[in-house]
Amino acid sequence: MSLRVLAVAALVMIVVSCLFIVYPAQERQARFVLPKETDSEITTDLDPHYVVLNRSVPARNQLFLFLPGTKGKPQNCQQIVNTAADLGFHAIGLSYPNDRAVNGPTLCGGANTDLDCYAKVRLEIKDGIDRTPLLNITRANSIENRLIKLLIYLHTRFPDEGWGQYLEGDLTIKWSSIVVSGHSQGGGHAGIIGRYHPVARVVMFAAMDYNARVGRPANWIVQPSSTPNATPPERFYGFSHQRDEGVNFTILSTQIWPAYGMDRFGPVVNVDKTAPPYQNSHMLTSNLDAPTGNYHGCIVVDRNLILLPDGTPVYKPVWEYLLGAMPAR
Repeated sequence: MSLRVLAVAALVMIVVSCLFIVYPAQERQARFVLPKETDSEITTDLDPHYVVLNRSVPARNQLFLFLPGTKGKPQNCQQIVNTAADLGFHAIGLSYPNDRAVNGPTLCGGANTDLDCYAKVRLEIKDGIDRTPLLNITRANSIENRLIKLLIYLHTRFPDEGWGQYLEGDLTIKWSSIVVSGHSQGGGHAGIIGRYHPVARVVMFAAMDYNARVGRPANWIVQPSSTPNATPPERFYGFSHQRDEGVNFTILSTQIWPAYGMDRFGPVVNVDKTAPPYQNSHMLTSNLDAPTGNYHGCIVVDRNLILLPDGTPVYKPVWEYLLGAMPAR
């Protein structure tokens, strides 16, 4: 092997060992950050967080937090996070414990008929407090700790970028400055975070907790009084495809979304036939053909997106509206 090849190989090893990769894209700065680099006690779900900031646009001084669906990875949902950054958000796609479906047979689905199961599982994933024997999430591995340690990490290394503004006293998340969002399982986590914390906005993609054996949604959704109900209904938004193979759109639009109070702001609007701001509705849908045939993922997962000829996601205007970029009129 030549000295030149050895030198190149050594350089590659140095870059990899840094565990921190910077990818500029146009005016954006995108970084992959390994969870263990932010906290050595994080031991599971070690795929990198995806962190994006675009300093060429006016800062909103809000954080966009995106939680992927079951077995989803932040690197597979970059487009939605990039869009948020281009709107002036500090933007994060968070890696968290999501290898098992909350609605799946090993957790709250299958033969399980406990309508309180969903909240117990989701809250344990959120904060690491033991609530159910169905899973064991430590505080270190929880969504909250991962977000806190990531923000500390970013603030320490890039103090002029403003990541520290989303923490109070280093150990408390400033939820009021965060738009929390997610797809499928991640959308459910966004919803319950909104019920327990006063967030700036909740944006749920193809997300619901529904027990088919009982024929009812989870209690935390249909019984708001059983939660702190911290975020008002006017801050909840949802988007799902009518042909979603994983989420029954009829149940979602007639039972789940109304339980959040989203129906108070107008009927379900089909974005294929209506221009932004979509009659200011909080309940949006589409029925476009998905090239990959995956309707559950086509609204937000990169590999399943419906793209325009120039490569722009067809739902980008929908994302911008859902994130609050378009004022009501």
